[in-house]
Amino acid sequence: MPFPQLKPIPYALPFLPYMQYRNLKGNRLKIVKNDSLACLSSLEDIYLEFNRIEDIEPNSFSNLTKLRMLDIAGNKLKTIHRGAFAGLSSVKHLILDNNNIEFIESESFCSSTNLKFLNINKNKLSKISNGSLACLSELKGLSICSNEISTLDEDAFKPTKEVNEISLVDNKLSTIRTDYFSNLGNLEFLDLSGNKIHIIENDSFAGLRSLTSLKVKRVYKQYSNFTST
Repeated sequence: MPFPQLKPIPYALPFLPYMQYRNLKGNRLKIVKNDSLACLSSLEDIYLEFNRIEDIEPNSFSNLTKLRMLDIAGNKLKTIHRGAFAGLSSVKHLILDNNNIEFIESESFCSSTNLKFLNINKNKLSKISNGSLACLSELKGLSICSNEISTLDEDAFKPTKEVNEISLVDNKLSTIRTDYFSNLGNLEFLDLSGNKIHIIENDSFAGLRSLTSLKVKRVYKQYSNFTST
């Protein structure tokens, strides 16, 4: 006999304050309410992937001060609102793959200043704006593959000064400008494969003193002094 699928997060959960792991994968959850997880203060990992989540109410995770992993892949989120991840000061890995995300509000991740890895693959982002990655000064790995990104704001990556790996595979970038990655002195791996790049401005990668791997496959026309791989 199959187990019933949950629609709201059960109110029984608040009475399990010592739980460290919770798997709510593959249910019918539509909204993460701000009181659903309120008393799970010891939770370290929560998996909410493959539900039907369309919205995360502000402060829904605010009491989860020990949380390290949050997986919300495979849902129906369209916008990441400021306050959605309020209180997640200890989270290290945030997975937002396979949603319908079109927009990230400025400073949405500013409560997660210890975040190390951020995955936003297979969404519908068309632009990385100034402020989208604000406060992520400890980030090490960023993957935003298979979106619709055609534009990067001048200072979009400026807050991620410690990042080691960035993957922007299979987007719609046509130009790589000098200021896109200029401040990322710790970047070691950059993958721009699968874009339709026509122009790479001179010195676009000049400031990447730690870079050891650069992938720019499917370049249509190139203006620079490096050989694509």
